[in-house]
Amino acid sequence: MLSKSEKVEIRRVLEEARGRLAKTGQSALSFSMSHERNIGRDSIDESMEEELFSTEMRLHDREKYLLRKITKQLVRLDTDEIDVCEDCGEP
Repeated sequence: MLSKSEKVEIRRVLEEARGRLAKTGQSALSFSMSHERNIGRDSIDESMEEELFSTEMRLHDREKYLLRKITKQLVRLDTDEIDVCEDCGEP
């Protein structure tokens, strides 16, 4: 079983990670909203810009996935299930 101080430390780390991911998620959202096409550019510039945009969106999807995992663990922490194996139910 985890002690109260260990649970507090886990919560602190998870909430810091959640805040950091939420902040980068906001910047990805603003990036995608301000993404605009510049007409008249050559195909190399356009393909490079599209590749950067695609990479940014994949990173954003990964951050959303991690946010869901962090939220799940915070719920497990609140219900005192954080130190129980999800597969077998053993401590």
